Formats: sequence, structure tokens, C-alpha cells
Amino acid sequence: MSNLKKAIVMAFPGYEELYKITKPSVEFFAKKHNYDLLTYTDNPTKLPASWSKVPRLIDALESGYDSVLWLDADVVIVDPAEDIVVPAQMHQALAQHTTPDNLKTVNCGVWYLKKQALEFLREVWKLGPVPSANPEWWEQNAVMQVLGISTFPPYATPASSNKYLQHLFDLDYSWNVAVFDKRGFNTKSNFRILHAAGCGSIARRADIMRRWIHQLSVDRFQ
Repeated sequence: MSNLKKAIVMAFPGYEELYKITKPSVEFFAKKHNYDLLTYTDNPTKLPASWSKVPRLIDALESGYDSVLWLDADVVIVDPAEDIVVPAQMHQALAQHTTPDNLKTVNCGVWYLKKQALEFLREVWKLGPVPSANPEWWEQNAVMQVLGISTFPPYATPASSNKYLQHLFDLDYSWNVAVFDKRGFNTKSNFRILHAAGCGSIARRADIMRRWIHQLSVDRFQ
């Protein structure tokens, strides 16, 4: 068993209903793979709630965790059998989503970071909100810009990767399967985490998450 100190970090001010739905699946995964679970209901920033993940992740890594896994409140872990594995030379991992207009970019709803990513997180926090084609992507726009990815379509990556992009691991789509992604659930590998991003209101997302839990028997993990 690894001696690395790991934490799952979740902050969900205003989204408590969604966390209550996903909580059993997250707690099961955390226990199985030896993560501490750090949860917060407040927003320590003056920015939209989605931004709260950045200072929370910084705090967790600064407090001594070797790695942290951020999960949005609107995800459901449907296959907890395996943990995320990130190569030693990589500092963080994000999956890519395909937007409705058939463009690919990273998504921060499932985000794995090692302590080596602290400098990156501090740069994102220092940068703050940036101009973008999708202001509602909030902190994800700053993440993209610090990685060197354009925040405007077609979300182009630089010809020469910067030091952060060089250490970004392309997480398999099965770890962050999105409803709006044209791939849907038609992935060759078994999906592990379903993400109700882009599904509208909290009530609609809650309904979708409950359906997943019922249809896929996720309640067996409770």
C-alpha cells in the first residue's frame, strides 16, 4: 500500500443537494483507495462558486497532501474498482470534452493534481478571470490560459508546449463522461465517473444523477 497522503476535495456552496446524491459513491471510492475526504459548503472567494476549487486545492496541497482529486458535485462515481493512475513525470491530469460544436478542450470537473502542481495552481489563482468565449467556464478559462490553451474557439494549443502543459496527463474520458459530449456513453473503456455538466438547473442535474444511480445500481456502494 502506498504511503502517499491523498485527499478528495469537494466544495459545493449552493449545490448541497447534488453532493448529497453523490456522497455515497464518493465516500465508497475514498475509503477503497485511501483518500481523505475534504468537503466545504462555503465559498472563500468573492468570485463565482466554481472558483472556490482553486484555493481549496492549494490549501490541501500546502497542508501536506501528496496528491488531491477534485470532484464537482454533479458527478457520480459508477465504477470505483480502480484508482486514477498518473505517470510519475506528470503533475496533473484532466480529461478532454468535446463541445457541442465539435471542439475539444480540457474540463476541470474531475481534476487530479500532485504537489508539484502547486506552482501551477498559484498561477491560476493569481491570474483570475480572463476573457473567453465561455465566461461561464469560470476558473477553467484561467486553467486553459496558464496551460497555454486558447480560451476562444478552436481552443488551440501552442505549437510548443509550456512547462505546465508538458506535465499535463491526458486523463481517459471514462473518468469524466459528460452528457453533452457527442461521445456520450459510447466509450470503448468502461466509464467510471459520469458528469452532469451542462445539464441545466440543479433540479435537472439532480434528476439525472438519481437516474444514473438507479439504472446502474450505484446504490450498491452505500
